[in-house]
Amino acid sequence: MANIRDVAESAGVSVATVSRTLQQPERVSPKTRNKVMAAVQAVGYKPNLMAVKFRSGKTHNLVVLVPTVANVFFARVISGMQEAAAELGYSILLANTLGNSEIESHYAKMVSTSQADGLIQLRAHNPFDATMINDNGLLPMVNACEVIDDGQYPVV
Repeated sequence: MANIRDVAESAGVSVATVSRTLQQPERVSPKTRNKVMAAVQAVGYKPNLMAVKFRSGKTHNLVVLVPTVANVFFARVISGMQEAAAELGYSILLANTLGNSEIESHYAKMVSTSQADGLIQLRAHNPFDATMINDNGLLPMVNACEVIDDGQYPVV
């Protein structure tokens, strides 16, 4: 399996130039960009998305906790979320929780362990327990459709 060093060697550029070309192509001259992209194709390079996500600190995943996907209202809300998330380069990880707090807590751990960047909760329940709270005191969550009484999280 080809790596970024193989691409750099094939293109005759530095690893940093390959990285810049792949991450910020507008910052590289068209000539260099074409050379690097040809080398990517020639060596069959595919970026290691786990490594990219590790370095950036972003997963571009959002967990959505829905009490039931059978409800047409929630289906429409999820459809809108998925469209908006995709426009911003995010993926939706949908959890049909059936209103079960244990299932919600399990998926909330994905945020506290950096497997997802945030959580959207579709019922009036805070799925984070005390062991999941970060240094700022709160984890990234938005409550949609219903209001959580403690008022700590934004509601849409």
